[in-house]
Amino acid sequence: MSEFHIVTDDKVLEKKSFLEHAVEILQSGIPDVFHLRGPCTSSKKLMEFVGILSPIAKFNGTSFVINDRVDLALIHPSDGVHLGARSLRPQTVRKILGPEKIVGRSVHSVQEGVDMVAEGVDYLFLGSIFRTDSHPECVPLGLEPLRVLSDQVGVPVIAIGGVTSGRVSTLLEAGAKGVAVLGDIWCAPSPMEAVLSYQNNC
Repeated sequence: MSEFHIVTDDKVLEKKSFLEHAVEILQSGIPDVFHLRGPCTSSKKLMEFVGILSPIAKFNGTSFVINDRVDLALIHPSDGVHLGARSLRPQTVRKILGPEKIVGRSVHSVQEGVDMVAEGVDYLFLGSIFRTDSHPECVPLGLEPLRVLSDQVGVPVIAIGGVTSGRVSTLLEAGAKGVAVLGDIWCAPSPMEAVLSYQNNC
């Protein structure tokens, strides 16, 4: 089975309908991992979201991961953290959170992925694979780095960037162990219907 990760950003968290849709999605039990990501969102607001959503995720079998904010992961119930280039090093975070928590990392090249696995991450996000509206400045990596990195590391490589339900099979055939989705879920007229479109593909 492949992994289905759902990711937020600041624009998503600002939507008045965010909590309603997030609760509905988590109650479905479809996502394997839900990422609360909001680099410019206040700590107070993030803590509010964690308090509401993390218990729902746990009850329905979805891992709840906080992006970047190791401090929030320490003081609130979550399954772990997802790190970016500006975050603490994975080996440092592992010492802080302990061996039981999930530690993931975003990477943008094969070598960066290999280096991060050496620091003890549980999985990698590789992207952007395709062109994406959330990062229009990024030149798409395409499928070849996905194939190469998946062959070189012993942790799941999750494809991110321009992912749609129709592209899932192509990404899995190229070596991805799952997909991470932002825009194709949260920009859809019905985020829940968008999530359902991934159910049979992941």
